[in-house]
Parts: sequence; C-alpha cells; structure tokens
Amino acid sequence: MKHLSKIIMTAGLLITFLSGNQEALASSNISVEINGQALYFDQPPMMDNGRVLVPMRTIFEVVGADVQWVAQTSTVKATKGDLAISLPLSQTSNNQRG
Repeated sequence: MKHLSKIIMTAGLLITFLSGNQEALASSNISVEINGQALYFDQPPMMDNGRVLVPMRTIFEVVGADVQWVAQTSTVKATKGDLAISLPLSQTSNNQRG
C-alpha cells in the first residue's frame, strides 16, 4: 500500500516537474521510470496545456494493481490490497481508501 502511494506521488512530482519545462520537452521525449525500470506505453505520454498526460493503466499494472473498467459509471478502478483509486472519465481523480 505504502509502495503504491509513493509511486503515485513520485509520478505526480515527475509530471509536475516535466510540465514546468514545456518549451524544452516534446511529447516524444517524455519518459517514465519506476524503480529504474523504463515504462513503455501503447499511447505515449504527451504534453497538453502545460501538463504531462500519462496513461495510468501501465503504471498501475507495473506496481501490481488490478485494473478494471466500470462501464456503468465510465470509471477506471485500480485496486491493490486495501487501496482503491477511481478515475472517472472526463473528471478529476477521486482517491479512496478502504
């Protein structure tokens, strides 16, 4: 649980850091690593309005979380142990514990 939270916070910091250097980074130059392991995505990370967008499924799967699509609510849900993260389509993230 703590490991997943640390990874998510690290990814957030990485995204914040990268978004501050918008002029210096092209979308094709954005890379993501977890514990020194480079991640490769079906859709590459991209810069949009000064923010770096990263496909979360790959990150969730690398840390061992179970990822599900809940069609009724158009929500992605990732769970690992007692940590559950719900990401509704076209909305900001909603983190829940329990």
